[in-house]
Amino acid sequence: MLNAINRIQETHLVINKAIHQWCECFRDNAVAWSEYIGIPLNKARVLSKNVRCSTACDTDSETLFFYQQACTVFHRAETVNRSKRMSHALMLGLAEKYAGEDNFYVPWQGDRRMRVYVTSKLNFQGTDSTKAFLLFLEAAARGTHGLK
Repeated sequence: MLNAINRIQETHLVINKAIHQWCECFRDNAVAWSEYIGIPLNKARVLSKNVRCSTACDTDSETLFFYQQACTVFHRAETVNRSKRMSHALMLGLAEKYAGEDNFYVPWQGDRRMRVYVTSKLNFQGTDSTKAFLLFLEAAARGTHGLK
């Protein structure tokens, strides 16, 4: 098992410069990529226009209840989106850190149950946007029985 972990750790990686530049462009210009490619805005942003506190909330308990319910839904959606934005910002920061390097390695570790875990946030087991940042430095030829 240790040989397998060492073999995985020996894999040279580089940052995908095209994806990195694309993400930087959208971050710097404050453009949501979903808006750029035509995907409608998420539910949380649409909700923000509908969540308004009317004067009836002061006297009508039912109106107040629905207003609080709408606020709760909006808050939960914004919390999820904020977490995703922070995660993406972290990955973009790591990509910037390694973009100038000729190559880098991702450390892995194993446990007593023969499970293998990656110890870096920038890895192939993350989200699709995280995976897009990584490229193999050297391509390996594939034969009829896998890699040669």
